[in-house]
Amino acid sequence: MNKHKMKKLVFVFSVVVLFLGCISEDIGDMGDTSSTTSPSIKARRGDIVYVNYIGKLTDGSVFDSSYMDVAKEAGIYDFLREYGPFEFRMGEGQVIAGFENAVYGMSVGENKTVRIPPESAYGEWVQEKVSVADRVQSFPRVVNLSLDQFWVEFGEEPRMNLTQQVELYEWNKTVVALTNSTVMVRFDPWPNASAHTNFGLANVSVDEMNVYISANPVNGSVVETDKGPARIIEVTQDSISLDFNHPLAGKTLVFYIKLENVTKGH
Repeated sequence: MNKHKMKKLVFVFSVVVLFLGCISEDIGDMGDTSSTTSPSIKARRGDIVYVNYIGKLTDGSVFDSSYMDVAKEAGIYDFLREYGPFEFRMGEGQVIAGFENAVYGMSVGENKTVRIPPESAYGEWVQEKVSVADRVQSFPRVVNLSLDQFWVEFGEEPRMNLTQQVELYEWNKTVVALTNSTVMVRFDPWPNASAHTNFGLANVSVDEMNVYISANPVNGSVVETDKGPARIIEVTQDSISLDFNHPLAGKTLVFYIKLENVTKGH
């Protein structure tokens, strides 16, 4: 549930839920609803709380749970994750507002089911968070480098026809002209060269002026970009549409929550 622990948006959503506005609701069996409570120990701001939970969408599908057996049954089990009570400190924004609001005032041993609207969870889905990227990227095949830049790139004195492989890529860089202050370098991709990109393996081609990198993205996959993770929602011959909305944006979330323990804050 910790915002920084949230499993990649790739969609094992590690619930980092909560803000305001939770509405209690009976939605049927979401776990053991019988419990022994300790009314004298209630969750308050500043306390460290330990909760077990099951997170569902309104269609009943489970998207996250602290219970291993529930995660396995729902097909969302993550062997890298440690299951069991989830720990967070109240009042520090470590979880979404609706979830924290639901836990506030609960007694140890108490359980409840709450419905959290988008505005108290991950917000509404907005079109403005969808952007379009060119499927084919290009850069000049020939570049002029200063002597300092050349030393950084090549690590040795410039000389005509000096050739090195570009690190991590399937092409060479070759000195094709020299002056007292600049070095002209040409990039020469290998035949059938490819390149690793955040959209996966891309094809590399070249003409007199440019090197072209043509991505082969998978529709529906999640990629890391300089703006953060995004889901690919459309691929055309020329473009890639990226959705930067949180995967649970626009969703009403239904949580079964059980408060297992409280460490009182100072």
